[in-house]
Amino acid sequence: MRSRWVPVLGWVECALAFVFLLVSAVGLVYDNAEVRVFLWDALTFVVLLFMVRRPLPGFALLIAAAFGGLLVDPDGIGMSHYIAACGVVLAVRLGRMPLAVVGTATLGGALFYAMLRRAEDAPILAVVGAVLFYLLVWALGLGTRSVAAAEAARVEARHRKRQLEVATDLHDFVAGNLSALVMAAEALPNKDPAVVELVERARLANSSLRSITAVLRGEDGAAVSPAVRAPQALAQGTELIAGRGGRIQVAPGTVQALSGLPDGVDQASGRIVAEALCNAARHADHDQPVVFAAERATGQLDLLISNHVAERTARSLDSMGLLAVRQHAEVVGGRAESSRLGDVWVCTASLPVAAAGGAR
Repeated sequence: MRSRWVPVLGWVECALAFVFLLVSAVGLVYDNAEVRVFLWDALTFVVLLFMVRRPLPGFALLIAAAFGGLLVDPDGIGMSHYIAACGVVLAVRLGRMPLAVVGTATLGGALFYAMLRRAEDAPILAVVGAVLFYLLVWALGLGTRSVAAAEAARVEARHRKRQLEVATDLHDFVAGNLSALVMAAEALPNKDPAVVELVERARLANSSLRSITAVLRGEDGAAVSPAVRAPQALAQGTELIAGRGGRIQVAPGTVQALSGLPDGVDQASGRIVAEALCNAARHADHDQPVVFAAERATGQLDLLISNHVAERTARSLDSMGLLAVRQHAEVVGGRAESSRLGDVWVCTASLPVAAAGGAR
């Protein structure tokens, strides 16, 4: 995405230096200035153009040109000092602060010496003049740097907004197709158990995707929508697993870790817990306990749900439910993973609590 105004190539500094060169040309035409002085000023301008492409060697040549100007024009200041000062402006704007400091010391010293030769009876004026001039140089450099930074931030914000629009359009498209799938499956006269399960998973994935879309869009109330919270998801999951003849083993401190979470993290963790425990209820070997643990420390909530898998079950690593779990974690800046290790299925998630806000 293009910027409206970011002086990337140093044209602002070069334009200012060109104004100084025009002043030198006017002096040549109307003030009978020496040709060699104008030629030296023009050479300094060329060196500044070279610095735009190669900052370090170009700046060294600028310093040499400034001191060379003292030899070319020993009785005057000349425009080469001011043209070289544009290199300091460029260095400040590019963030090359050590280079700018060195340039201020050397070029400022050359300017002070030239001013002192013109006003030998008033050295204080030479000091004040050189200091004020380079204060103006730094102010101009910092000003153009802040403008460039603000413009870059504007461009990045527009780029992120466009990415968000594309992402939400994709979410809407997928959610719409999931809704159509659910409606078509529910219209079937004879429902196979596999179809019933597919409908349930599609409905859960649809709900998750729509919730994610609302959060991405920043819609009012998106973070506090009436989605299941982590403690409720744990209670419902425990009841669901018990209804299928299984049991859940909750690690000490889990309930405390899930309480008082920020709204966004509470909703995301609730979705993750609900999906993981729902999967465990359907696919776990209920002769073994489902293990659930949550730990909250150093601004991060860590979740772990594991269960032994019944051999009769075949599951996809990329099911819509698991994809929605990962997306919910990513919305709040976290991550979630789910994989099978031998005969054990493990779901883990890490959500940054501090990044989403303080406790409610």
